Amino acid sequence: MNDLTEWIKLLGGLAGLTALAWRIVDEFGSYLRIAVKAEVPKDGWVTVLTTVDNKGNRPKEQVLTS
Repeated sequence: MNDLTEWIKLLGGLAGLTALAWRIVDEFGSYLRIAVKAEVPKDGWVTVLTTVDNKGNRPKEQVLTS
């Protein structure tokens, strides 16, 4: 019975390490890039342009449409 619990502990530890490695790869694989551009007032109006890109280091799957 003691051997079985050791195997269960080992498998749980390996699953945890795999999940941690997957999360680290996922964390560094995607990020948000936010840009803000403001223009000087013209006729009392200020123009502000914001851009948000969800870029990533890994290639994304292409969706084929027919």
